[in-house]
Amino acid sequence: MAVTSRKKQRACIFTTIILSLVAVAVLATAIGTENWITSKPERIEITSPNTTSTNGNATGDPPVEKEKGAMRLGLFRAVGTLTRSPLQPKHVQLNITCGSGYCIYEYEENDLNGALKAMEDKGVNPQEVGLFSRGLFVSLMIFASLALILGMVSAIFGLINVVTKPIETINGPLGLFIWNGLGFTFSLTTTLMYVWLFEKYLSVNYLPEKIINYEYYTADETWLDWSFYLTIVPVVCFLINILLVFLSGINFQPMLRRREDISSNNPDMILY
Repeated sequence: MAVTSRKKQRACIFTTIILSLVAVAVLATAIGTENWITSKPERIEITSPNTTSTNGNATGDPPVEKEKGAMRLGLFRAVGTLTRSPLQPKHVQLNITCGSGYCIYEYEENDLNGALKAMEDKGVNPQEVGLFSRGLFVSLMIFASLALILGMVSAIFGLINVVTKPIETINGPLGLFIWNGLGFTFSLTTTLMYVWLFEKYLSVNYLPEKIINYEYYTADETWLDWSFYLTIVPVVCFLINILLVFLSGINFQPMLRRREDISSNNPDMILY
């Protein structure tokens, strides 16, 4: 019976190793790809200011022509095409630059300084000139990095528990609870912070002022894409790991008592 229980525990913990590695691989893929947001910036152009009807009389409003670009946004840059006419698409790359409390997808050098000056001189909202919070962006990257680290730590300690029977509590199944719990928290925070960044800033506008001056706008033309949705996978993986450790049938109380007994019987022994 004890052998069967040990096999069950090892199977559950081995599964947590696989899921931890999946979480790390998927999150790393999401961070490295440029499909967090898909956008089709739209530009409205008056094609002819003096339009007449078939009987020679002037018509009312001049006809307009809508042009749409195609942009993909990642955590470090945005790439895609913008058009001034259907026959002249222009490939653009916007690299994220940060400073003075804000970040921007920069099209040309000094876009950040120009946007900050426009916000100060004209009193416009940061979204109107393509700015978004540096603190929010940096925090997002920190939590994503921590989730990656905790995924690797969880996999390593899971392997330790499969091949050995650790004495130290932090190295045992209780440690797996801690590492996976932190991994779940950090990965969930990453997902929620990007939703906040998207809803408050990027869904309103992410284009710098020099592109906005060509009368492009992005409101209602911007959506979350598959790179973002990949961040949900690590959240699920860490949550399943927590449940697997719990369902493996490991009783933590005897482990804690054993650690106390070892300490009392060997007062000179230091357990980390």
